[in-house]
Amino acid sequence: MKLYKILVGAALVGAMTSCSLDVEPQQHVDVDNIEAVSPQDLIGGLFNRMQALGYYGRNFNLYGDIGTDLISATPYDGGRFQDHYNLRKNFTTIGSDTGSETNKNTFDAIYEVIYNANLILQSTVLDKEDPAVQNAMGQAYFVRAFAYVDLLKAYGNVPLITVAPVTVEEAIALKPEKAERAAIFTQVYADIDEAINYITNTSTKINASVDAAKALKVRALLFEIESDESKREVNADMIISLADELGSTYALTPIDKLFDYYQGEGGEETIFELKFASNQGRGSNNYGNIYGHRNAGMYGSYQVSPKLFNLEHDSEVILGGVSADARFETSKEFGKSLIYQEDFDLRYDTISTDPIVVDTVRSQHHYIMKYYSHDNTIGLHTPKLLRFAEVLLTKAEAYLIKNDPAKAAEAINMLRENRIVGYTDVATVTFQDVWDERAKEFAFEGQRMWDLRRTKQKVTVSNRLGQVIATEDPTIIGGEKGIGQQTWFPIPEREMLANPNIGENNWGY
Repeated sequence: MKLYKILVGAALVGAMTSCSLDVEPQQHVDVDNIEAVSPQDLIGGLFNRMQALGYYGRNFNLYGDIGTDLISATPYDGGRFQDHYNLRKNFTTIGSDTGSETNKNTFDAIYEVIYNANLILQSTVLDKEDPAVQNAMGQAYFVRAFAYVDLLKAYGNVPLITVAPVTVEEAIALKPEKAERAAIFTQVYADIDEAINYITNTSTKINASVDAAKALKVRALLFEIESDESKREVNADMIISLADELGSTYALTPIDKLFDYYQGEGGEETIFELKFASNQGRGSNNYGNIYGHRNAGMYGSYQVSPKLFNLEHDSEVILGGVSADARFETSKEFGKSLIYQEDFDLRYDTISTDPIVVDTVRSQHHYIMKYYSHDNTIGLHTPKLLRFAEVLLTKAEAYLIKNDPAKAAEAINMLRENRIVGYTDVATVTFQDVWDERAKEFAFEGQRMWDLRRTKQKVTVSNRLGQVIATEDPTIIGGEKGIGQQTWFPIPEREMLANPNIGENNWGY
């Protein structure tokens, strides 16, 4: 039986029952005819699914930063992502559980990626002796592993699905239980090994390479330690070994090229990126529009937290400040730096609809222009999903696990020399130094929430005036309904209602 976008109730099952494979350009291919699709189009279909608005089309990266110490809302947020910003997520959270075909929640969107990978991997009609088909299979293994790492970061325990139903009856019968995280990590590593065996791509960074699979493994090894402390030493050894392998191939973006790097594609630092062209954009929903200033034709919904800048009236500056740091270089012109600086009379909060006369209001606000323009499109962005900087910082953390702060400092120095003007090397670093450096390096790239939870650091959200509005303690495992563990996502309510086998929801929801 051929299926087209058939939904049968459960969110996950709905994601698994589109018995067609998206390819580029936007079209659908019957599973029965999958052998007629070129291997490159099979690969294009995988990455097209990753571009869904609920996944890397916008929302997933925003969820990693909104609701952390890096971001403050402006008066122009329009209610967007307010549940996340105020750390009050629940299983009907707007933006993470819309469930519509055009704006799938993140849970659905990720499982649709997994479903498309499973279709390729379970096919019995593809010529698996063809090198191009083998590469497509390697891409599918990589994408499935990538998707499950994201599920592990955001949701923890989720169903582990390695088959794709191809009839309505199979789809209806698919009511999987949640798997233990250890089992999911085992599958991730198996998929990465298969990806390394099958991938032949060496010519482009918009498809996975063997190096991309290795970099993904570095990420997975670090996050596995959160759920299994017994893996600290062995995982640290593997991280260092993989990082050394990758270190001979990639270089950090020079300090004077950072702005251009984020507006464009490729770069010596990029290991894997998800390409967006202007015709693949989300219009006003493009990722950068949430952050960029309104006068640049963007929303300006969220800005840099004032706690990051060493400005007047700050009682506490997080991460040690960002003085001379190119990642937070400011300009009063659009298209010149990663941060746009808006100045105004100190007596007024002039970004409010009705200016408030408050002497303690700061005289500057800072807007994120990291994703100002790409392919001649405001707010469009080609997400750089795996970068050498991440491998380097993970290596530094691994050396600290191995009680070698001097080696960790070498990795940190290499990065800072390409980020901070006039930087002087240090001889040793601490875990907090590395964690703070990760916060600066991946600011507004969707990693902060998961890193705060993984490292058991308090989550503190401040408004644009520097006042704390919400906090979360990741050391409390579980929490109570309505108050705890907002750093974990709940499985959507529709999935819970439709699949009785899934059991209790995550972390007290």
